[in-house]
Amino acid sequence: EVFVRDPYAIYARRILGLRPLDRPNEPVEARQRGTAIHKSLERFAEAGVLGEEGVRQLTEMLEEELTATHLSPAQMALQRPLLEGMAREFVAFETERRAARPRLVIEQQGELKLATPLGEFTLTAKADRIEVRDDGVDILDFKTGQPPSAKAVAAGFYPQLTLTAAIIRHGGFAGIAQEKSIGELLYVQVTPDKTATRNAVKKGESTTDLAETALNSLRRRLDEYADPDKPYLSWTAPQYQKVRGGEYDHLARLYEWSVLGDEDAAEEEAEA
Repeated sequence: EVFVRDPYAIYARRILGLRPLDRPNEPVEARQRGTAIHKSLERFAEAGVLGEEGVRQLTEMLEEELTATHLSPAQMALQRPLLEGMAREFVAFETERRAARPRLVIEQQGELKLATPLGEFTLTAKADRIEVRDDGVDILDFKTGQPPSAKAVAAGFYPQLTLTAAIIRHGGFAGIAQEKSIGELLYVQVTPDKTATRNAVKKGESTTDLAETALNSLRRRLDEYADPDKPYLSWTAPQYQKVRGGEYDHLARLYEWSVLGDEDAAEEEAEA
């Protein structure tokens, strides 16, 4: 996603080797909370307990993982009343998904080797969950925030699920046959009020075609950046991005060129 949207960030991190420092007093509660919930759902899926006992166990897991993030007592006091409702909604979701008796592949990494003008490139993906059925494979990604739209996925701005599907199609996940057809690509939004799915594929579109399109797009980008004269531009694709801003924008002089540049142009037009 960063390679699509903000190539300069790739240049700064991977080529210049620059790592951003944590800002003083920067709030990290949302990130801690999301990580803790993901870990809880992973543990719960592996335990495989449903019903009221499942609700009880997941509630405990959520509290344990949130506590382990060292949230303050005040932050935990805000979270604790929400946990049972979140657990109950997720257990209902799990019960429905498991009715089809899929084989669950949890947090497994797959990879695909790609040939480039500069040598071999390894594409990796770690899927939150892959559900393997007799007639195909579904790929699920859990979100505690707002998931992207199918339109944004089709436009290529969120290639996580589509590239994961491409890796599966080319035999990059151990234990999953590459001849398996790709079924649903689903975002699963987990909140205290609901566990809801959003399909990453628009109705009428082919999951296989989206996967291959994403893979071919990555191949083209790798070929383009094999040219040492290819510039790593900043924010080449801000579309569908609700929060604008990256860790390296100040080094790219993004605001100087986009904000001050606009003002200079306006002054020149006024003088003319």
